[in-house]
Amino acid sequence: MQLRAGVSGGEKKKYGGKMKLIVNTALSNGIVLVMDYESGEIPEGMGDGLVATTPSCVGVGALNEQFGNTELVLADQINEIDQIHMHVIFDGQIECLSGELSLVSALYEKLISIPVSATHVRVRVFVNDDIEPDRVATLVGQKNDRAKAAHIVS
Repeated sequence: MQLRAGVSGGEKKKYGGKMKLIVNTALSNGIVLVMDYESGEIPEGMGDGLVATTPSCVGVGALNEQFGNTELVLADQINEIDQIHMHVIFDGQIECLSGELSLVSALYEKLISIPVSATHVRVRVFVNDDIEPDRVATLVGQKNDRAKAAHIVS
């Protein structure tokens, strides 16, 4: 697993009031979970779609580990997301009681985390492919950035 943070490598860093964390990893079962690691409830299954949700977790399908690594991005500013080559597949709120939102593997390994200031956080998930994306970016909303209801974008 390779970790990059911000504009330099090696450690997670906050710069200029912005946070962007990047990890390249082979994902077991080709799934990444966006959730509160301490209290999030994982969806029972993915079904036939790329996204499955509960009130406290978004499961996202990704490139299966046997085919290579997936780049995961966790950011708190929209300009940190490659919007030209990626599109939104989920836009909604999830519950985050611990104050930290994490990207978690299907083996329940915390990959990267970002602090949040609210118990319900707007989350937008971007991917570069509708079947097996090898790039998944999660944008964590700001305090005044609200989504009324979670929805999967098709």
